[in-house]
Amino acid sequence: AIVSARWNSIVCGSLTQGCVDAMKACGVDAADIVVEHVAGSYEIPFAAQVLLETKRFDGVVCIGCLIKGETMHFEYISEAVTQGIMNLNLKYNTPVIYGILGCLNEEQAK
Repeated sequence: AIVSARWNSIVCGSLTQGCVDAMKACGVDAADIVVEHVAGSYEIPFAAQVLLETKRFDGVVCIGCLIKGETMHFEYISEAVTQGIMNLNLKYNTPVIYGILGCLNEEQAK
């Protein structure tokens, strides 16, 4: 399964499509690839946990893009998402892949 943020949709959409393509290249049937979208990166760990609780997936790939601005918001969200994904890896016996970009500006994200 893939959980992707809608925020920074151009970057996240491209990363999500690349993930889907890579999964297919590794032999995963297209019908078995589930993509769920959430508002932003902050919501990714919860959505990943909901998917893990179903026990239907061999792994969850988390995709998001955080771009540093003028406030501390970037640091708070980055820390929360990172800790959330790490905790899912420790709690469940299923891989949760960290695919969250942390960029200083939009140019880096592209």
